Amino acid sequence: MSASATVEIVTTAAALDALAPEWHRLFAASPAASPPLHWDWVREWWRLYGPVYGLGGQGLRIFAVRADGRLLGVLPLYRRDAWGDEFLEPRRLLFLSQGEAPGDRIEGEYLDLLYAPGEAARCLAAIQKALLDGAAGPWDLLSLAYVAETSPLSSWVSDLGECGLEVSIGEPMQYAIADLADGFDAYVTRLSYKARRNARTEVKAAAKDGLVVQFAANETEAEAYFDEMVSLHQQHWTALGKLGCYASERFTAFHRCLCQKFVGTGFAVLARLRGATGTLAVVQGFVVGNKFHAYQSGRSDDRQGQVASPSTAMHLLLMKRLLERGVTQYDFLAGALHYKHRLCTDYQPFRHLRLVNPTWRVKAHTVYGGLKRRALRMLGGRAGRNGAASAAPAARSGALAVL
Repeated sequence: MSASATVEIVTTAAALDALAPEWHRLFAASPAASPPLHWDWVREWWRLYGPVYGLGGQGLRIFAVRADGRLLGVLPLYRRDAWGDEFLEPRRLLFLSQGEAPGDRIEGEYLDLLYAPGEAARCLAAIQKALLDGAAGPWDLLSLAYVAETSPLSSWVSDLGECGLEVSIGEPMQYAIADLADGFDAYVTRLSYKARRNARTEVKAAAKDGLVVQFAANETEAEAYFDEMVSLHQQHWTALGKLGCYASERFTAFHRCLCQKFVGTGFAVLARLRGATGTLAVVQGFVVGNKFHAYQSGRSDDRQGQVASPSTAMHLLLMKRLLERGVTQYDFLAGALHYKHRLCTDYQPFRHLRLVNPTWRVKAHTVYGGLKRRALRMLGGRAGRNGAASAAPAARSGALAVL
């Protein structure tokens, strides 16, 4: 008979550091492993973002599930600061890598419960008990973003409606994935006619132009490649009147750190498309198992040689090189950029999940919000009537003057 699982709530950076060896072993075995669930990702995010968003660094709430002393699962959450000065604002539990201000977001995707094979149900049962018993402290809203529909969290959240919690499940969105399992040529044949023709043309053009894909192999090269990516990325987006991701110092420092630390291990990838005139594109991502997660890129907007789109050529040639490393899925992640949907062959649906704990605070906030909205409507109606009343004499005065 399986031993019952218990939950430890990790609330300090020191306790998180002590968990590192077990976490790494769990990550290597877990079917849910993804870049944002890697211990170093979590630790670096908390170092940079915790003091800003997580109750001044006091909001760490990582659920570590054990049985017989063995780490079975980890749900990496934190208590976020209030999003405004509204009275009785709900106390929020969120995934780490979620909840940053616009322009500062890491956009961690495939957020999930990290669990040992076959242990998801036992982990979630223990986490549910800890949540409802208040082991993690008071909370009003549990927000879980970017959860794939295949995650055990999806059905778990749905079932929690029977425990007195209010469940909200967002509309499905999609990750765009290129399936490379049967090789590059087979992948290309699965694209639409137009995308297939364009892909073949770009690969041939890159060969004529003598373009090659190079990988950063150490910390020094990672620094140089990363700087090139930031420069190309920012040039492109600022030309469109937008800030670009790397306008955020925290975002830049976060990804720079992970790239420098892990390009030598194969977990982080920094690759650039290089020609006689210099670097045309750079892609940054992470490899977990047989999947490459394409996180960021920068590309030149100046057409040079035969290649029409350095970005498209970069992704296609990178796929060919990653296949040599055993990568059989190239995940473009979420986003509405056209090239993702043109180059993908499959989609993985995901949703944002929310649980509301009907505490007295939530009920009071609901009443307060209703009163506030009613007052604003009354004030708006009064302002509208006063505006109409003051405008009427002016109109009559103007008419008399014309006559």
